[in-house]
Amino acid sequence: MSTEAKKIALLALTPQGFSLALRLSGCFTMPHLYIASKLLNETKHLEAYTSFKDEEKAEAIFPIEGRLGEVVGELFTRYEALIFIMATGIVVRSIAPYVQDKLLDPAILVIDEKGHNVISLLSGHVGGANALTLEVSDYLGANPVITTATDVNQKGALDLLAQRLGVPLTPIRRQLKEVNALLVAGEKVALYSDLQVNLEKLKEAEGFTLFHSLEAFLSEETLKEYKKLIYITYKKVGIQDELPIRERSKVLKLTPKNLVLGVGCRKDTQPLHMREVFEAFLVKEDLSKEAFYQIGSIDIKKDEQAIRTLAEDLALPFITFSKEAIKEVEEQFEKSEFVKKQVGVYAVAEPVAYLLSGHLLIEKQKYEGITFAVGRIKND
Repeated sequence: MSTEAKKIALLALTPQGFSLALRLSGCFTMPHLYIASKLLNETKHLEAYTSFKDEEKAEAIFPIEGRLGEVVGELFTRYEALIFIMATGIVVRSIAPYVQDKLLDPAILVIDEKGHNVISLLSGHVGGANALTLEVSDYLGANPVITTATDVNQKGALDLLAQRLGVPLTPIRRQLKEVNALLVAGEKVALYSDLQVNLEKLKEAEGFTLFHSLEAFLSEETLKEYKKLIYITYKKVGIQDELPIRERSKVLKLTPKNLVLGVGCRKDTQPLHMREVFEAFLVKEDLSKEAFYQIGSIDIKKDEQAIRTLAEDLALPFITFSKEAIKEVEEQFEKSEFVKKQVGVYAVAEPVAYLLSGHLLIEKQKYEGITFAVGRIKND
């Protein structure tokens, strides 16, 4: 997790906390500082405050007026990370009414006003508090305090791995806890992926036993020896049916939601025809529709009902690109004079899939007036 990608708020109540917040602001691109209002008015803090404002951050510092808990309630859903420079007890009491779900809550860090310790207090994994704690402590030269079991035992974690690969976490909430507990306990968990991902390079995969062939992954020996088998795939067809009934619950299939669909079609294509062709495309390529994240086309197709209906049916955003944007990348793909005459560019599906993802996974496939191409957003 990069600190630059986070919308971060720093909160301080004391003079030393204020000074540390100003110092720590250099770790981030544009943090927002929430400081006890009385400190902003005291002359002895004016020089540091003025320096902060001179760095074009004048609109990024706000007074804390009234009860801290009320301010925290307003900030809890507005920021991806809240960094408190104060006593842990104050923080716990302030955030308690607003804590809801480890998959949704922001990262919460606590730093003592001397800057000696940086504590990952809440949302260590999914919220990124642990990674942020390491970055902040490195910046300050402080001691990072991380207490999540997988980190303490230097194990990978399924929630971190799934998040890294773009797998939605809510549907597998129970399994996340189960698998992480197995890893912490030193039990054997098998991991296999048929994606173009080098799992051996991912820190999040530490503690798993990696398999490089599906045959070995599903062998009788593996099923007997391992407590859980994690299968990461875009494929629609499951593998549980191939296993003995008593072993099927051991396999957890995870589908990353990071594929994008580039679409080109004739004007006034029927929505039903588009849906039928898409279903045929999924079968041919053995893809799960759950793997798709976005649908895209050229902007002159923004009102094409067939594409809009497909996006609505799949509950996916429909993104369009201008001819100018497509022309910048179309030289990389096969050209069609017919398409050029119709829409002003040589290709639609492939350039759009590429623009949406930066990586073309499946080249264009033609189906009766409709063209599909698939890109993959690289989370790894």
